[in-house]
Amino acid sequence: MKSKTLLISVLAIILCFSFTFATLAATTSPKDLVLTGIENMDLDFSQKFYNQSSGNITYTVNRFGGNSLKEVNIPGGTTLDCDFKLDVPGKKSAIDLVLKYNNKTYPGQMFLSEDKLIFTKSFVAAIKELAPQSDIGNLSQYPEYLYFSNPIMTQVWTTMLDYPNAKITEETKDLIKFFVEAIPAEYFSTAGNTVTLELDQNGLEDAVYAILQKVKNEKTRFAEIVVTLATTYDTTGTMGNPQQMKAEIIKGIDEAVNSGSWPTKELIQMISSYIQVKQFKYQSSIIPGGQKNFDAIIALQPQTGFIGQIDITSESKGKTDNLTGIYKFKLSFTEPGGTSVNGAFEGDVTIKDDKITQGLVLSATAKKATGVVEFDVAISGQSTQQVEDGMVVNIPVLTSSNSLNIDEYMNRSYAIIGGSSGPTTIEVVPRGNTPIFVNSRIVVTDAEPFMQNGRMMVPVRFISESLNAEVRWIDPNVIRITRGDQVISMFAGETSYILDGQQAQMDTVPVVKDGRTFVPVRFVAEALNCDVNYTDNKVYINSR
Repeated sequence: MKSKTLLISVLAIILCFSFTFATLAATTSPKDLVLTGIENMDLDFSQKFYNQSSGNITYTVNRFGGNSLKEVNIPGGTTLDCDFKLDVPGKKSAIDLVLKYNNKTYPGQMFLSEDKLIFTKSFVAAIKELAPQSDIGNLSQYPEYLYFSNPIMTQVWTTMLDYPNAKITEETKDLIKFFVEAIPAEYFSTAGNTVTLELDQNGLEDAVYAILQKVKNEKTRFAEIVVTLATTYDTTGTMGNPQQMKAEIIKGIDEAVNSGSWPTKELIQMISSYIQVKQFKYQSSIIPGGQKNFDAIIALQPQTGFIGQIDITSESKGKTDNLTGIYKFKLSFTEPGGTSVNGAFEGDVTIKDDKITQGLVLSATAKKATGVVEFDVAISGQSTQQVEDGMVVNIPVLTSSNSLNIDEYMNRSYAIIGGSSGPTTIEVVPRGNTPIFVNSRIVVTDAEPFMQNGRMMVPVRFISESLNAEVRWIDPNVIRITRGDQVISMFAGETSYILDGQQAQMDTVPVVKDGRTFVPVRFVAEALNCDVNYTDNKVYINSR
C-alpha cells in the first residue's frame, strides 16, 4: 500500500513539473535562472479577462457511445453553444445556451449570482432530452427558474477578484519554488539563450528523494505553504482551521520519520523501477517572449502488470499579451485483464491584446479483451473571450412564485396539491421510509437510515453536509467531519472517537454498508450543536 501511494506521489510530482516552468529571466546559474523566472512569472494578461468580458464556447460531440454509456444517448453531431457575459466585480454571469440534438434545438439560460446558480426550466428540458431516464419529473410543475446556493461559489468570485492583485500567483510560486529549490543543480544547464532542465531515470530518483528530504527538513515551511495555498480563498471555512491543518501536516511528517516509514533512497529506487523515464525535458529561451517547450514520456515497466505510457507536450512563444501555444496530454495502457484504455487531451491557445482564442479536443476509449467497447468518446471545443468594459449583466429577480430552490427538492418525488380555491404547492415525498427534517426543511438521502443498537444510523455525508460541515474519508477507516473550528474524527468499526482533540467512546460504531458510511445521527448532530428528536418515525434536527 505504501509503495502504491509513493508511486502515485512520484507521478503527481512528474505531472506538476509540466505546469511549473514559465517565463525565465537572466541571472548567474542555470538553476537560478529557473528560480528567478518563477519569481518573475507574469500573468498580467489575465487581469483584464478576470474583470469584465464576454465570449462564446461551442462544444461538439463527435462520438459518444459504449456499453457503460448506453443509458445516455448523445448522437454524433450534438452541439452545445454558449454565449456568456462575465462581470467579476459584480459577482455575476449570464450564459445563453443552445443545445442542438437529434435535429431539434433546445435553448436555455444559466446565471451565476453571488452564491447562486440559476437556470431556466427550458435548460432542464434539454437535460431531460439528453438523459431521459433521469428522475426530473413532470416539467409542467416547475416554475420558470430553478436554483441552488453554495457558499463555495463565493470563493470563486473572491479568487477572481483577487487574481489581478497577483495573490494567487504568489502562493503558487512559493510551492513551485519549494520543489525547484530541492532539485540538484546538475540537472540544469544552459546553451546559448536557452536554459534546460532534463531528468533521466537516475535524475528522477534524485529529484524525488531531494524533494522529500526538503519536505522533511523544512516541514514547517512546507506545511505553511500548503495550508496557505489551500485556505487563502476559503472564505466559508470549508477547509477547516488553518493552524490545525498545519499542525496535522507537521505531525504526519514527524510520525512517518519517527516510525521509519518516511521514504528512503532505496525505497524510491524500488518504486522508480516500476516506471521508465523515456524523456523529461524543459527548455526555455531566457529572452522575453522566446520559445518554451516541455516534453515528457513516462512508461510503465512490465513488472507492474500494466503496459502503457503517458506523453506530455507543451509549446509556447510570445509575451503575455501576444502569445501562442499548444499542449498535448496522451495516455495509453492495457491492464492485466486485457482491457485497453486510450485517452488524449489536446489544445491550442492564442492571446492577442484583449482577445483569447482556444481550441481543444478530448477523446477517450476503453475496450475489453473480448472486444466489447466500454466507452468511446470524442468531444471538440472552440472558444473566444474578449474584454468588454462597461458591460451590463442582467440577472432575473427570483420570487416565491417564479422560482424553486432545488436544494430542497432534488432527489425526491413530487406531487401537486391544492386547487382552484387555494395556492398550488409542492409536497415533498421522500424516497425512503424515514423522513428527516433539518431546521424545518425536509431532506433525504439515496440510502435509507436504519436502527443499530437503538441508534438511528444515517449516511455521514448526508447528515454532515446538511449541517454545512465537510466530510473526508482517510484510509483505512477514519471519518473526519469539519465545520469551522470543530473537528470530529470517528473510526469505522470502532466505538472510540475524537472531538476537538479529546478522545471518548460512543455506544455504537460507524459502519460501511452498500458503499455508504453510516454514523449515529444523534451523536453527530449534537456534536455540531444541534438538538435531535425522533417522533412518529420522523427525525427532527434543529440548530441550537
